[in-house]
Amino acid sequence: MQQADLLILAAGFGKRLGALTENCPKALVKVAGKPLIFWNIELAVTAGFEKIFVNLHYLPELIRKEVGDGSRWGIEIKYSEEQPLILDTGGAIKNIESKLEHQMLVTMNCDTLLGRDFSISGLITRHQSCPEALATLVLRRDHRARDFGSVGVDTEGRVVSFLGKQYGKTPPIEELMYTGVQVLSRKLIAEMPPAGTVFSITQDTYVEKLSAGGYINSDLYPGAWNDVGTPERLEEAQQQASKW
Repeated sequence: MQQADLLILAAGFGKRLGALTENCPKALVKVAGKPLIFWNIELAVTAGFEKIFVNLHYLPELIRKEVGDGSRWGIEIKYSEEQPLILDTGGAIKNIESKLEHQMLVTMNCDTLLGRDFSISGLITRHQSCPEALATLVLRRDHRARDFGSVGVDTEGRVVSFLGKQYGKTPPIEELMYTGVQVLSRKLIAEMPPAGTVFSITQDTYVEKLSAGGYINSDLYPGAWNDVGTPERLEEAQQQASKW
């Protein structure tokens, strides 16, 4: 039985991919002959999701046409189109709040690839193990952590530093990289700015909650990962196709 709602973030322009996204949304850029968004849809299906949300903004009609209603995977796909403004990650989440059916929401970036061993169900279990957690972020060990904005954790996995700033008195034992995958409690979503507001879940919501002493949890993922945001990383993903 589906335990959480799930949103794939697919509204972005993919500008860093240059000419590849001039007439194609980044969600449909292909790795190993398959559109990026398909990989994460398949992860969701493997985890038992029967309905997922996809947000749209740039070239939305192309995504609707290629992805369809979800019937090819035996699931239901609901679209949340953001016009005239793209609402950023936080705004995208708040925009579907009234449609959520569960007390947790998993979000994934359409251009993030994870290994076949990644378990969405395991992430949900990790989040449930810490009732006070407002969110649980999937983190990984990576020498590029500071380039992406490092996340520091304590011995229990609680986030104590974020984007290079420490919160509270406990120093981090390790600086990790945020993968772009997370699970949020409905309580956190309810406390976000009103629907239609443009804001970032990381730079706005998490900074605000950490500053106020809020509990943000983490889940360490040791497997394969790629943020297909540049032509170079797209080429890496193509070469590592057997991992996805």
